[in-house]
Amino acid sequence: MIKNGNARAFKELYNRYKESVFLMIYRRVRDEEETEDIVQEIFLKLWLGRESLVELDNLDYYLFGTARNMVISHYRKKDVQLKGEGFLIAQLDNLEGSADKDILINELNSKIQEVVDSLPPNIKACYHLSRSEGKKIKEIASNLNLSEQTVRNNISEALRRLRISLNRSYPEFMLLAILLVGKLHAKLILS
Repeated sequence: MIKNGNARAFKELYNRYKESVFLMIYRRVRDEEETEDIVQEIFLKLWLGRESLVELDNLDYYLFGTARNMVISHYRKKDVQLKGEGFLIAQLDNLEGSADKDILINELNSKIQEVVDSLPPNIKACYHLSRSEGKKIKEIASNLNLSEQTVRNNISEALRRLRISLNRSYPEFMLLAILLVGKLHAKLILS
């Protein structure tokens, strides 16, 4: 029935499996917000791919297999971020003297602030609350009276614009823009 676009059947399936899928993922990820994102992604993937679904003998196997694969993917992304972060910190530590570091940090901070200042108000507010104040998606959505997906989209758009701008100005530090721009911005604003 789901294959034919029956939303009610999908809702029943979602309500039946969401809790068990959530618990399976949460046991591995240990972060409620990330777990919720992964669960939503699993069911969204199932719904969007419904037309190509073949008759499944065991839906449990399909859902938990997909969940397992997404958890693995989640850890791979985190591992890449952590390795990249270590590399960048080592590169910054290798700069000659603290004056070079200070100059680079000040240039990056100025560029980041320039891009953030040019963002549309909603995107700017979501970015600021997320990166500078460390608020969770749910909190930001509640504070700004936006959906959680809108908040995610706004933060992604802010980071995309920062990546593009920093890549033009500092191509050798593109990885820095991808991995640390939020952390660096928050630290620099406070310093």
